[in-house]
Amino acid sequence: MQPDGPYRYTHLLGGSPVGKAWAAVDGQGRFVTVAVLDATVAAAPGWREAFAEIADHLAQAGGMPFTYADFSAAAPWVAYPAEAGRGAERLFQALGVEYTPTPPAAPPI
Repeated sequence: MQPDGPYRYTHLLGGSPVGKAWAAVDGQGRFVTVAVLDATVAAAPGWREAFAEIADHLAQAGGMPFTYADFSAAAPWVAYPAEAGRGAERLFQALGVEYTPTPPAAPPI
């Protein structure tokens, strides 16, 4: 199931035990990657704050500025410009959780 938010999600990039990374398009047609923290995880003590703190730290010290974020949503999310690379993936890795990329789709036969 795709998360809520101001983006049109195109496909899943990967996941972790605490959330998922998505490829998406914003309202102006720009491509982004979006890290979405699972709502159940966000309700557990400390996870929402850690997610926001890591995103801010990566933006300030790690050279990974995000375009927009909603840390107060039921399922908090952070969007990175697609040209910046693997922003959503890096956020989950910086949280110290295992991240597994989605295998590429097989070409049709």
